[in-house]
Amino acid sequence: DDRYVELSKSIHAMYPGNGDIVYSVDSAVAYTRVWKSTDGGLSWTNPYPDVPYSPRQILHRHVVIAPNDPDKIYIPFRTIGLVILTRAAYSLKNEAHGLSKSDLPYNTVDTSRIAVDPRSPNIVYTAYELNYIGQSNGIFRSMDGGNTWTNILYNLGDRFPVEGMSVNPHDGALFIGGKAGSRRL
Repeated sequence: DDRYVELSKSIHAMYPGNGDIVYSVDSAVAYTRVWKSTDGGLSWTNPYPDVPYSPRQILHRHVVIAPNDPDKIYIPFRTIGLVILTRAAYSLKNEAHGLSKSDLPYNTVDTSRIAVDPRSPNIVYTAYELNYIGQSNGIFRSMDGGNTWTNILYNLGDRFPVEGMSVNPHDGALFIGGKAGSRRL
């Protein structure tokens, strides 16, 4: 068909295992509500609990779906940390789980990007993008599905704001990019 179909909600993510399963983050409320469609956005349900943090703290409504579970959603919240949302509950991951606080006066956990290794979904990456002040203090890896985190800045120093990240589905290499260039780990 050569016609676009208007959808009632914006699409913010798609389940990698089935292109008909799409997600929308509600932006008109004080909390974050994730909607799910299993028919390509023609109809919607709300099978997840609301998250009590403002969707305004999600950079570009960036959410990532686990490649092995259409009901495991990663949501980075600026200033708060990373939320893992399932049908049953949500859990906030922050400095208590290995994500460090900013070295700025704000002293916040500023996650903004997420990538999941499609070959090994327990390997999850998140990064900070603080390019509005030119600083970053973290690229983090979790080996247990997002429960605990380790900083993997390695040779980048603490001033590499990450604007994009992706994992190669063939060899698991992490690619990051930003105003300071692109890198491969």
